[in-house]
Amino acid sequence: MWWSRFGDAGEPGVYGETIVEGETGLIYRTPTEFEQKFRQLVLDTELRQHLGERSMAWVIKHRLMKDRSRERAEWYLAMRDRLPS
Repeated sequence: MWWSRFGDAGEPGVYGETIVEGETGLIYRTPTEFEQKFRQLVLDTELRQHLGERSMAWVIKHRLMKDRSRERAEWYLAMRDRLPS
């Protein structure tokens, strides 16, 4: 099953370092945790709204390209500089 790739290793996936449990998202490691947290999202309107607001605020603060264009350009240039001649 798709969740077992991460659940068996105890890793929440590629966004595990950016998700703050209960603030910007929910992390699950087993199918049972997924079911519990999904059910919680379906039933708890306030939680859905809170996670949506907090995750959007996090994205605005940390991921908007307009605020990261110089950093991203330098990253691309550094990658180009590492290419074999």
